[in-house]
Amino acid sequence: MSPLNDAAAFHTVLPSTLGDAMLWLMVPSITSIMVVAAFVFHHIRHQDDLKRKKAAHRCTAAPHFGHGLNLADVTNPSTSIAFNSRTPIPIDTPLFEGQAHVLVRNPDGDSHWDPLFEGKRRTIWVMVQGTFKRAPRGTVYVAGELPRSMQLTFWAKTLVSMMITSAQTLMGSMHFSFGDDTESPHVALPLYQSADTMIATPQDEVPPKLGTAQWDETAAQRAARKRTPVGTECFRTDMVYSFQFHTMHVDLPSWSIVNLPGIQDVSLKSFLGDMSLRLGVYEHVDTAPSLAHATKDYCFCFDISSSPAPPPLDKLDLPEVDFDAWMWLEHFDAATGLRPVSYLFRVLQDDMCSAKTVVVSSNALAAVLAVDSPADASALLTRARREHYQALDEQTVDVNRQLHAIAAHGSDAAKRELVLCLASAAALPSMDVSAKAMGVNVWRWDLNVCREGSGYRVVSDTFLRHEYLVLTSTDVLLYRTYASTPAKKVPVNHITDVTTRLINDMPVVGIHTWTDVVYVHVADPDAWKDAIVAASERSSVLTSSVSLKALNLQCWTPFNVVTYEGQLVLNSRKLVGSPSDDSTATADPIAVAMACVDAGLSVWSSRARRLEFARATQALRLVDLAALDTPEKKLVFLLNVYQALLMHATLVLPRLTTTAMHQCAYELGLQKLVLSLAEIEHVLLRAAAPQLGHVPYLDFVPDAAAYPAAFGLLALPHRDFRVSCALHAHRAHKHLVVYSVDGVHAQLSDVVGTYLRQHVRVAGPATVTLPVVCKWYQVDFGHQILRKTMGFLADDTIAAIQDVADHPKFALEFRDSTTARPSPQWMPLGA
Repeated sequence: MSPLNDAAAFHTVLPSTLGDAMLWLMVPSITSIMVVAAFVFHHIRHQDDLKRKKAAHRCTAAPHFGHGLNLADVTNPSTSIAFNSRTPIPIDTPLFEGQAHVLVRNPDGDSHWDPLFEGKRRTIWVMVQGTFKRAPRGTVYVAGELPRSMQLTFWAKTLVSMMITSAQTLMGSMHFSFGDDTESPHVALPLYQSADTMIATPQDEVPPKLGTAQWDETAAQRAARKRTPVGTECFRTDMVYSFQFHTMHVDLPSWSIVNLPGIQDVSLKSFLGDMSLRLGVYEHVDTAPSLAHATKDYCFCFDISSSPAPPPLDKLDLPEVDFDAWMWLEHFDAATGLRPVSYLFRVLQDDMCSAKTVVVSSNALAAVLAVDSPADASALLTRARREHYQALDEQTVDVNRQLHAIAAHGSDAAKRELVLCLASAAALPSMDVSAKAMGVNVWRWDLNVCREGSGYRVVSDTFLRHEYLVLTSTDVLLYRTYASTPAKKVPVNHITDVTTRLINDMPVVGIHTWTDVVYVHVADPDAWKDAIVAASERSSVLTSSVSLKALNLQCWTPFNVVTYEGQLVLNSRKLVGSPSDDSTATADPIAVAMACVDAGLSVWSSRARRLEFARATQALRLVDLAALDTPEKKLVFLLNVYQALLMHATLVLPRLTTTAMHQCAYELGLQKLVLSLAEIEHVLLRAAAPQLGHVPYLDFVPDAAAYPAAFGLLALPHRDFRVSCALHAHRAHKHLVVYSVDGVHAQLSDVVGTYLRQHVRVAGPATVTLPVVCKWYQVDFGHQILRKTMGFLADDTIAAIQDVADHPKFALEFRDSTTARPSPQWMPLGA
């Protein structure tokens, strides 16, 4: 068809349709703006689709209102909102704060809102009330928009432009655009002059009640407001503005244009296709009337769409909906810069086997609770702050309890709201957020960044937080929003394993370290896994001088490592969402303990060795301690476990404090004994030795008599003065020995002898110095302390001691003589 014929064909449809659209354009009221937008875009699409002869058709209303009809908040996508909700929709943007109702005439009837529509033909009714956070600098418009632009032919664009120009001659304040790379397709009118009703109320007075029809704007006041020249109106920050607009020409349940004289009802789908329709109010600074509405500061923007309907509500067995609130979520809203709270629900699917994760905003939950208990709804915390974290954990439990009570015993209206809320299967908010948008300052030139992006970190088993991830050549850094320092820092040389898995149906990358597992939900877990593995392999040749930041051991959560009354159990983790993967098979406890020390000797050589050590220590939980049926077996097992735990603690902490000796622990055996370094030595290895009053490397000495009888399973039945001295030698010089049953006594003597030969000195004609450890454990040596230590010394040292021992002023002093610095790494004895 030629261009001229195109034009002629286009004009043939004008008398029956566009004329009425032009009539609505000339009415200075917002009641027609959605019709204007729909008809303009109808003619655009009609001209482009003439060859396909796409005929409009009548669309019947859905049998159940609400199904397939969706309302979304464009400025706050994570917020779940709905038509005809009993509680107002919250609005919170940088420009405007308030509440709104988006009401639609319900073909099935609505006992709450039907009285409001009685005697009126309107089908959509929008009420808004709120205050401006700042005085608008430009004109505030109300607009009907489409989410994306269309490709138009030259003739279609020319003809519609001519008609819009004619309309703008009659209504100079109207702004229209086909849409392009800078702005969306829209028809916009000034809010102040176009609202059906607008009332400004001082903040110290009572504004009109939202959700009622009694708004007292007289006809004279309305006429004076509509005659106000555009640009001279003034919106103040100390006033509450209540405005509304409505129309009888758009029926959303049937997704149709209706009630137009001489025109058959037309489906919106026939000219919008699969696009939604947006209704928004925004500020635009009019530097020139012809400029695009590209830069907008929204008061609000609601997206209205229609999709295939799910099963009717009356076919759902409301009390049988199986759900569980398992986490609360702190996410970042880029539009408002706030941290709203949402909740993650597991909803059992129809197959009764799988569960789907649904994200529900706290505002949506408040709407559910408000049906039967408005007081509970008003008490909900809706924004995340550090000081509220504990309260939000408790609120998650409470919300779960209240919703299950509604499902079991609530009113029909409350049950209906609950099912609709859970049926709106929303995904997690977008992870495509830049560091700048999240307010995170990343010093890239100083960090050697390998990969970065936003994600959601599982902070605890009830808390998910939106954070910004940065992988550098040395660390994995996780930043909370509006932060310049990371909330968590994981050195890559502390990473023992990197995995991907599902927590329920949420894919995560798991970063395993010495003490915890950091789970992060990211857009591409496999890509992050590969990048972190590559970074950790590049850092395999490192020393233990690179330590984690000092840790507060009282703050470990159950998600990271299992805590037992303040103890940090280094060989036990609680993995969220699934039972433990540990094998139920048991192994020889001696072999497992020896494997722990053996793996520790090469723990810094590679990530694979770190993983091997972590798995070896976790295997200690699976052994049967009853198999240690001789004193030698108990001695060998405890000496090896002590060394493994000692080394594990020094890998985790920058230095081994007196508190850490009590708090760092292992869980041992099927008997689940939890033992710290202090308890292994003073409750088990020294069970038959005299009780010590005080030693400087402990906060206190555990009293073996105060422990349950279960600990007696591992207690040594005899005393050995070499044991405590050997343990001190391991602590002081970072020397490891893989003790064996056959050679344990020779190995103990070798360790003690090596240590004493470094410290025992003849310090003058009448003085012999022994290491300080001999003074700590003098009760173990008895009165023969010098004779017992001489049995471990070299022949020349023994001869020198014998020469001075008979001196009349002979004295025995206790001090450490060596000045050698301990090794930065754990090494085998004699290396």
